[in-house]
Amino acid sequence: MDDLQAAGGARVQDRVYALSGHLHSRGGPELFLKKRKSEGEYLWLEPWRELRRSGSRWRPVAAALFFQGLRGGVFAFLIDLLVYIAAQTESKLGQFALITSAVSLISYFAAGKWFKPRYRSAGMLAGGILLLAVIVPLVWKVSYGTLLVMGIGTALFMPLYMLPMTSISFDLMGESAESVSKRVELVVLRELSLMSGRLLGMFAFIGVLSVNSSQLAIIVLLLVLGAAPLGSWIVLRRKLHRSRAGNMQ
Repeated sequence: MDDLQAAGGARVQDRVYALSGHLHSRGGPELFLKKRKSEGEYLWLEPWRELRRSGSRWRPVAAALFFQGLRGGVFAFLIDLLVYIAAQTESKLGQFALITSAVSLISYFAAGKWFKPRYRSAGMLAGGILLLAVIVPLVWKVSYGTLLVMGIGTALFMPLYMLPMTSISFDLMGESAESVSKRVELVVLRELSLMSGRLLGMFAFIGVLSVNSSQLAIIVLLLVLGAAPLGSWIVLRRKLHRSRAGNMQ
């Protein structure tokens, strides 16, 4: 009987991981898209020059991307680690990935259909607040249930934050012929901004753990880093308002 239960549990676990992997693989086809060739020489210092340029529109965007990386660098691995520690089983981790991936698929589809550019500012602010709010239950109890609520909430509200963040940077890359000619350098600038935030977030995580490794300290760190999307909205709010005014004309 025990052997049958173990075999049945293994089959369920395999199916959970297979379904989760299928959902994650939905983004795989983009790897096979034909790549556009860049023209001219790569300007190694262009990202730095762009940030130093007076009145550069990339300054607030780079700061917003930094805040995005600040949150993403730690949340990318710490949540899965907390789920495994709380559940003490790999099947629960697979279920968590399956459920949150399915919710994320639906929420991004819905946001792509109904989240219009004129709602970017309000949507991004609401998304930042809600992404922080779903972390609050962890202050009282860290369990698989509260982590699942946080994961579902994050998957549900993340498009409100990510879609304006993604579109505003790529809009800048295509706003003029000069920007298009430097799109490779601007992509590098975008990734450097994200990576800088991720590195600082990781250093903050390591620093907190070296001083205090209690569960409360980790949750407080999650709350602090979880507020980073609000920092993105603060530095982009004027640009988002101008973009909204332009779309309404």
